[in-house]
Amino acid sequence: MLRERRTADHTRSSYYRRDLAGSRLAPEDVDEQLLATAQLLHITGITPALGNTARDAVRHAVDIARQAEVT
Repeated sequence: MLRERRTADHTRSSYYRRDLAGSRLAPEDVDEQLLATAQLLHITGITPALGNTARDAVRHAVDIARQAEVT
């Protein structure tokens, strides 16, 4: 994301998502051991919106957190 202040009262935002690391995130990228020992898993709607594999990675992380009773 690029935020550009055009004038004192006008800002333009541009999003460049294609082919970035987040859009290539996949379930196998989730560190299951690390997540299972975490105190908290915080997710947003942005990552799942990047693509199917990113969405699947977030779902996988949530499943692991639930099984490990991570908040």
